[in-house]
Amino acid sequence: VVVDSPAILSSPGSMPLVECADRAIMVVEWARTERQAVLEALSTLAAHAKKVSGVVLNKVPMDWYRIFDNGAYRGYYGGYAKGLANPPRKAVAS
Repeated sequence: VVVDSPAILSSPGSMPLVECADRAIMVVEWARTERQAVLEALSTLAAHAKKVSGVVLNKVPMDWYRIFDNGAYRGYYGGYAKGLANPPRKAVAS
């Protein structure tokens, strides 16, 4: 069962969900979530560090994704790249 909770830093009601869960995955939005916010959220989750399975970076522009994947997934994800705006100059959270 996957439970989507509000952001850890903006909603104190999220922590009881983490406490009840077997595992937690933090989702970070490309070019929107500040790096400091990611670090604070991970610090907040430190008491449950064994439950944190990883971090997902979502909404990465396909133009940026291609820089790092060496073309390995170009055929698979290529259809998503049409009509995307130019990528931001720098990633805020990585």
